[in-house]
Parts: sequence; C-alpha cells; structure tokens
Amino acid sequence: MILLVQTCLSPQYYYDASEAEAWMSEQELYMMREERAKDEIGAQNMMKKHTALENVVEDYAGVVRQLGECSRALINQCDQIMRQSQVDKLYAGLKNLAQGRRSQIAIRQSQVDKLYAGLKDLAQERRSKLEEVLKLYMLCHEIEDLFQWIVEGEVVACSHELGQDFEHVTLLKERFQEFALET
Repeated sequence: MILLVQTCLSPQYYYDASEAEAWMSEQELYMMREERAKDEIGAQNMMKKHTALENVVEDYAGVVRQLGECSRALINQCDQIMRQSQVDKLYAGLKNLAQGRRSQIAIRQSQVDKLYAGLKDLAQERRSKLEEVLKLYMLCHEIEDLFQWIVEGEVVACSHELGQDFEHVTLLKERFQEFALET
C-alpha cells in the first residue's frame, strides 16, 4: 500500500518541482534585466512593479514550503519502505528503488530551495539598485533647490540699489540682514 501511494505521489512531486523551477527561472530572468529608468517617474514606476513582483515572490514561499513538506513526506515514505524492505527480503529491490528516489527527491528539493534563495537575492539586489536611483533623483532635486537658493541670494547680495528714501533704505537693510542670517 505504501509503495502504491509513493508511486502515485512521486511523479506529482517531480511535476510540481519542475513547475516551481520553471516559474522561479522566469522570475530570475526578469530580476536580472538591466533596465534603466529614463527619469524619476520611470524609476518610481519600476520600483512599484518591482515591489509587486517581490510580493508575488514572497507569496510563492507557500508553494516552496508545500514542496518541502511533500518532499519530506515522500522521504519519510521512502524511509518506511526501506525499513519495511529490511524486514522482508522479498522487497530487496524495492529498497534500492526507494533509496534512489529518496536521494533524487532530496536533491531536487535542494535545487528548488537554492533557486528560490537565488531569486530572493536577486529581488533584494534589484530593490537596492532602484533605491539608489531614487536617492540620486532626490539628490538632484536638492542640488537644484540649492542652486536656486544661491541664485536668489546673489540677487540680494549683488544689489546696487541704494534706496530712494528712508523707508526704502530700511527695507533694503532688512533684506540684506535676512540674507546675511541665512548664509
């Protein structure tokens, strides 16, 4: 009975593991694309798309976890078969089959786990790059603001206006004092 269950579940596990590997490979290709944003809005849109993809990858952890549980269950079944085959010499061939499948399943699950870990690393790497691009755009904005402030300050500092009357002279003096405090 155990052999029958294991024989039925093992091909399904391999199919599901292959599907998972194919999906993760496809996501890896997307993560490795070297797109460059042409402007800040493009970078923000890329970050939104990347965040959505990261969420999909995070949600896929359930599939990987289920595959891991299935592989452990299959390995346990293989272990049961190996123990059962030790008791009954008639099932000596079954023991070899179970050991082979056990190793194959363990290796396959290890591959799935490594592929998923690589995908997560790529997602984090891409997030870091996009965050750097956004920081660069923010720095550009700050530089533009500073440049504008300098230009405005130059106008006040370089003014040759002497004033037309006492009030006008007082106003010009206050403007210059404010400028002096800001700098």
